[in-house]
Amino acid sequence: RGKRCSGGRIAAVFMAAAALAGAMPALAANECGAATAGTAVDCAPGAYATGIHYSVDDLTLNVQGTATIRGATAPAGVGVANFGSGTGVSKVTTTGNISVTTSGNFGYGIHARASGPGDAVVETTGNTSVTTLGVDGAKAVFAYASGGGNALVNNRATVVTTGSGINDGAFGVFAMTTGGGDATANNAGTISTSGQFGYGVY
Repeated sequence: RGKRCSGGRIAAVFMAAAALAGAMPALAANECGAATAGTAVDCAPGAYATGIHYSVDDLTLNVQGTATIRGATAPAGVGVANFGSGTGVSKVTTTGNISVTTSGNFGYGIHARASGPGDAVVETTGNTSVTTLGVDGAKAVFAYASGGGNALVNNRATVVTTGSGINDGAFGVFAMTTGGGDATANNAGTISTSGQFGYGVY
């Protein structure tokens, strides 16, 4: 179950999260092949030692089969990320035996971000597991819309966050908007958090 925090704590968390998201570099490694706006990319089963990262507008990123994904450690490890800045939907889905592990503070396990007016959506299904090992600021399954769109997470994964989150929280399933859209986080999976500021569903 998720936890609630005070208004001051909420404001601090949102300000820190927004600042971090704005400062993160564009990720465009395209590990599953080239992508163009308005299409879908399917990631084949396999090992992705440095994560899966895309920066393409209106893209659906599908991670399928059996895959092991690790995020880099610094400054913020990101396992699977899909960043869009246009009007379309930035979406990540997982289906199958997907294992995502990140380490380092502010690690994001599975992340969809829309910085334009589009929506950000993350949907995890199958036997997906997401583990963030950093001490602070981790967001295991995270949808963030900052340009007026909506953020939606539908989680069925097993999620573990190990950090105390003393400065910026540690979140299992997190939907966030800062541009006026709706944020919705739905969970049908299992979430384990630790520390005073660990939150299950937020």
